[in-house]
Amino acid sequence: KAEGRVEITKDVDRIDPETGETVTETVIVQSGIEALPPTIMVEVWDEDAEAMVEQEIDNPAIAHDEAERAQAHAILDGLPQDVLDWGAS
Repeated sequence: KAEGRVEITKDVDRIDPETGETVTETVIVQSGIEALPPTIMVEVWDEDAEAMVEQEIDNPAIAHDEAERAQAHAILDGLPQDVLDWGAS
């Protein structure tokens, strides 16, 4: 996701088979994802300077993510109401 998400952890108790003692371990319940930068730098040819220059553009990975989400929403929006009602039960 373009915004990223935080990592979620949970402490879990287990019995150590060698000592028989209760050991608390922290396990990852949801992995974290770093947010994508809103813009990236790319090299483009500048006709006036006749050289490659760096240019800042909108991050195409974010545009791709937003397009995929729009497609998914369009599918959900097109479902008949009885299907939505069944899925909500």
